[in-house]
Amino acid sequence: RVLDLHGLGIRCLPSSIGKLIHLRYLNLSETAIEALPNSITKLQNLQTLELSGCERLSGLPADIFKKLTNLRSLSLDGGTVDSFSLPSGLGQLTSLHKLTFLRVQSDKETAKLSDLKNLNNLRGSLEMALTSVIKDPIHEAKEANLGSKCGLEELEIDWCIKAGSENCEAVLEGLKPHPNLKKLTIKGYAGERLPNWAQMDNLCTSLPS
Repeated sequence: RVLDLHGLGIRCLPSSIGKLIHLRYLNLSETAIEALPNSITKLQNLQTLELSGCERLSGLPADIFKKLTNLRSLSLDGGTVDSFSLPSGLGQLTSLHKLTFLRVQSDKETAKLSDLKNLNNLRGSLEMALTSVIKDPIHEAKEANLGSKCGLEELEIDWCIKAGSENCEAVLEGLKPHPNLKKLTIKGYAGERLPNWAQMDNLCTSLPS
């Protein structure tokens, strides 16, 4: 039920991995993996997928989140998804406890802020990279429903594109987290003011240059 390939030089997985139907833990972090076979979507008992540090990974199967609905932990980082965004369907992973990185684009076939809406079991830390201008910033940011995620303790929001001051301020206003949040890091922010919620007494706010 456990397959740990962490740190190996493998570039691909055989399609036969789809036969490991009882697999619950798959660790491919820090490997040279370039793509995941479509057969990985047959692992419907999979609960943990580790992909941090997979810098050569070019993408995920389009329907991976629609099939692997039992996922509880998905570990990624900026290096892993530097050249692609997560496919749509992320919002169906309502059992997800751990999501370390989310890259947001405006493409209809990729994950959106609204995909976070029903992921209320998220815990620990989450980094979000905004790589395109949010067209309806107030609505889309509020759809993320961060205020209901009482298990999130650290949040990093990184603007990877140039956006107007008003757009940035509207997005950040809508991303109001639960009061349990302890650390907020904001990068690339073009706004002229912080929202009122960023002044919460228990919150450590960082604005690195």
